[in-house]
Amino acid sequence: VVFILNLESENTKKHIQLRQIRYLVICVANETCVLPCSYQSSSDPLVHWFHMTPQYVHVHAYYRNKDQLSFQESRYRGRTSLFKDQVSRGNWVEVQDQGRYNHSYSTFHFHPTLQKELYVKQIRFVCFAAPVRKVDLQQVGDRITCSSEGIYPEPELTWSTSPPSNVTFKNQPEVQKTEQLLYNISSYLIPSDTDTDVGYSCTVSTHFWFCVIVLSLMMSPKSVDQSEFSNIHI
Repeated sequence: VVFILNLESENTKKHIQLRQIRYLVICVANETCVLPCSYQSSSDPLVHWFHMTPQYVHVHAYYRNKDQLSFQESRYRGRTSLFKDQVSRGNWVEVQDQGRYNHSYSTFHFHPTLQKELYVKQIRFVCFAAPVRKVDLQQVGDRITCSSEGIYPEPELTWSTSPPSNVTFKNQPEVQKTEQLLYNISSYLIPSDTDTDVGYSCTVSTHFWFCVIVLSLMMSPKSVDQSEFSNIHI
């Protein structure tokens, strides 16, 4: 959406051009997340990043040709940079980082009879995802246990058999939330003595926007050898 406002006086015309741009950015756990920032070249651009929580958190600022971090929120200290050659190491994205970010910049160009001001507001909707990366399936005694850790959003766990059978899975998965706001999920089943030729499959999935990210493991009915495969269903 582009808004253009023209203000005129007797001696000077002032053109203020306002632009608003919206983006969707998906950030993955334990990786660096880059929010695109595009602006016209200027001798002294004024750039501000805010996390648009109810408190409107100050994330990063750049003006007078350098970073201005005196008002930066403490939890972003050492985790942000404006240019590629300044990207820090090990400052991974967290669940709390998701939300809406407001990036604005302005430039000024002076002319004896014309003063132009360009103000651009770019809004990023940042979504956090920690997809299912690994599923542990093992047999201990008479139980087959299935578990997966470090997932976001909250996952689901289902059991199935191969070939299909009338086995009833009574155990409800146990879901735990960690201090990092990620989810661990686990479940177990006790195979029936009569289903000696049945293989058991455990599937852990998490729904993220229009995608369902799935990872499954199959345990052979005659062996504890495990084969791992992953599918992404869109």
